[in-house]
Amino acid sequence: METFGDALRVVAGCGIIGLLVFGGYAVCFALPLVRRGFMRIRRLFDAALAILFGYAGWRMLAAALKPL
Repeated sequence: METFGDALRVVAGCGIIGLLVFGGYAVCFALPLVRRGFMRIRRLFDAALAILFGYAGWRMLAAALKPL
């Protein structure tokens, strides 16, 4: 059985992980070399995500319209 202390440790751990990950992104994208590289591949990255999310949306629509 979980206690309040266990839940607090989980929440604190998730917060620390979030700070490390997003802080790492901030530091990484503050570097001019990384920022220039990302700007070069940005269109390709956006296109890949558009295709991925478009496919996922299509699958959800197809599943919703499928007769039972």
